[in-house]
Amino acid sequence: MCNVRIFNDEQKRIDLIEAAISKRKALRKTTNALRLVNGLGDALPRLVLEQYDDHCVIHMFDKRWVAHKEALAEFVKSRLGVRYLIIKERLNPQALKSEQINASVWIHQSLEAIVVAGGREKVKSIMPLGQDTDFRGSGRMPESYLAALLVKTK
Repeated sequence: MCNVRIFNDEQKRIDLIEAAISKRKALRKTTNALRLVNGLGDALPRLVLEQYDDHCVIHMFDKRWVAHKEALAEFVKSRLGVRYLIIKERLNPQALKSEQINASVWIHQSLEAIVVAGGREKVKSIMPLGQDTDFRGSGRMPESYLAALLVKTK
C-alpha cells in the first residue's frame, strides 16, 4: 500500500526526490538521459521523472500527484535547470494512445534539438519549430510534440 504521508508532506516529497536524484549522480558520467525517479523503487509510488539533457518529463500514475504538479514543476526548474518540461497524467492504466494521456508543457524556454549521449553513440532529438507552444491554458498539447524524431549524430 502507498505511504499517504508523501502526498501530504511537501518536505518529505522533496527529500525523497533529492535522494533519488543523488543515487543516480554517477550515471551522469556516461549519459545525460536518465530516469531520475523510478516510482516505488524510490519510495515515490506512481511517480516517474526522466531527464534528457535539459528536457524533462514527469509521469504521474496516481491522481494524488496531480495536486502537486505545480510544486513538482517548480522543483524541477530550480533543481535541474531544465529548459523544457512536460507533465503527463497517466491516470488510466489501460490508456495506451497518446490522446488518452493528459500531457501539458510547463516549462518552455527552447525547442532546439537536444543531444542525448550514452555509451558510444549520441542521439539527436528533433522537435518541431515555429508553432505556438503555450499549451498550459488548454491542458493539452498537440500530438506532434509528444513524439520526437530520433536520428543518430556523430
